[in-house]
Amino acid sequence: MPVKLTQSQAAAIEFVRKAPEKESIITAHIEMGSSGWTSATLAPLNGMLPDALLRAVYEGYEEADE
Repeated sequence: MPVKLTQSQAAAIEFVRKAPEKESIITAHIEMGSSGWTSATLAPLNGMLPDALLRAVYEGYEEADE
């Protein structure tokens, strides 16, 4: 079952997917406890559990109706 994301979360996931430092971003997300992003690009990921982030990046996601 794919992870359901908002449009802003989906945009952030696409940024992570294309980033050359993808693994570093994922590691930082886990280490920060999923609540420390301050950049506008990654802030929509705040509150996302690490397992959901990993599934969205590597397995895919669906955009939820807003």
